[in-house]
Amino acid sequence: MDQKTNWQAYVNGKPYSGDFHNIPLEAHTLVTLAYNSPGITPDTTYAWQGL
Repeated sequence: MDQKTNWQAYVNGKPYSGDFHNIPLEAHTLVTLAYNSPGITPDTTYAWQGL
């Protein structure tokens, strides 16, 4: 969690500790961004429906 801004990022359901602006965006990567939301449960699956 970025203590200065209260943002928490997760990539494929796992906490991302770096600057979330630098998360590499690739096909079918699940990114969850949470703002000031303690106890958030990140997304771990998504029904891509052929995407």
